This record gives sequence, structure tokens and C-alpha cells, in this order.
Amino acid sequence: GYPGVLKNALDYLLPEYERKPIGIVTVSAGGFGGINCLAQLRLVTLGMGAFPIPESLPVSRVRDSFRDDGTPNDPAYEKRAALFLDEVLWFAEAIADRKAKEKSSS
Repeated sequence: GYPGVLKNALDYLLPEYERKPIGIVTVSAGGFGGINCLAQLRLVTLGMGAFPIPESLPVSRVRDSFRDDGTPNDPAYEKRAALFLDEVLWFAEAIADRKAKEKSSS
């Protein structure tokens, strides 16, 4: 599952998430990168009326994945993070464009 503190934040700010893109990043000390949490959060955000983007960013073995200065040990993480952020921006712009069209036609 996901932490209770996150559930409280989602419940408290529910109206803020409606029709907004959601990028999900999970972090785990184990080898699965919080994949169960990620799957559950996709369903939860859909139920809130948000749009979880298809791309996600699970980080497994977080203690071994990054140097002390925060840079990743594996350059593939930088590529995955860049792809993830590109997707978040693409969906944010697409949804903003659609909302602008709806607003101008009403």
C-alpha cells in the first residue's frame, strides 16, 4: 500500500487533483521499487478524477542507486527520469490546451 500520511494529503486536497496529470514516483529499499504502491496509486488517482500518466518512475534499492551527492550510479536512471518528466510535461500541456479550448467555447 501507500503511507497513511499520503492518503491524508490526497483526501485533504482532493479537489486540487481533479482533471490534472499525475506522475508517480516510488522509492524502495528492496528490489521492486515500490511497484505495489505505484499500482495502487494509479487506481486511487483515477478514482479521484486525476489522470495518472502512463510513464512511471519506480526506484529500487535506493541506497545503492545513488551517490552521496544525489547523482545516480546508473546513467539509465537519468534517461528514465528525463523520459518521465517529458511525459509529465506533455500531459500537462495537452490537458491545459484542452481546458483552454473548453473555456473559450463556453
